[in-house]
Amino acid sequence: MNISVIICTKDRPFDLTRLLKSMIDQEFSFHEVIVVDGSDSPVKNICDDFKDQLPLSYFTLRPPGLTRQRNFGISKLSDQTD
Repeated sequence: MNISVIICTKDRPFDLTRLLKSMIDQEFSFHEVIVVDGSDSPVKNICDDFKDQLPLSYFTLRPPGLTRQRNFGISKLSDQTD
């Protein structure tokens, strides 16, 4: 099973770090992790720290909005995801 995760975030670097650390500790691996960032201070540096451990893609989307970010993330999913 190819599991993908879309993370929509805005101005929550601490929570994003905790989430990504937790994902590394899971017993299964993720097919792809997509972060769609609407932050005033982008969290790309946090995502870069996890690129060696997770199949992570980082995108920004301004102005932010949960529905817009979610739909944008869905549009970036690979065809192989379940």
